[in-house]
Amino acid sequence: MVCKGFRNCHTSRQKIRNCNSCVEVSNTSKPTVKENRISYSIKNKNKQTSLTYVVDNGIIRGVDHVRCDYLMMFPSCQKAFYIELKSQGWKKAIKQLENTYKLIHSQLNEYTPHFRAVVMQGVPRTNYVRLSNITKLIRSRHENATVMIKSRFNDVV
Repeated sequence: MVCKGFRNCHTSRQKIRNCNSCVEVSNTSKPTVKENRISYSIKNKNKQTSLTYVVDNGIIRGVDHVRCDYLMMFPSCQKAFYIELKSQGWKKAIKQLENTYKLIHSQLNEYTPHFRAVVMQGVPRTNYVRLSNITKLIRSRHENATVMIKSRFNDVV
């Protein structure tokens, strides 16, 4: 179930009173998420406001849906990074990213989605069919969208 206050929270760019602590609002130069010794960060050159949401048991709760770990949003450039951190199993990571997108994209129509899976083992080749298919699908909906699976990232906003 998607949090009822999520839309108000991300449009106001601040934590909503009585909301659980699933969002961190910052202007740091390198917002980072970590889990089990795996991390993902973005170089935020202009120190834009970033909203980093815990998705798994944060804005999406319950056992009904697979979902990614984090959502990092930059309202000023309208970019949303769906992030899954995995020690292995990139195919499951893609499913988690896809499903999270399906669950919340209607509340983020103005944002360009960027899927990021950080996996420690078994990074696929870029021409792998399943990866190519999800990339084509997401780009058919959003011209500048990207899908990447790597063991390390150096994204820049």
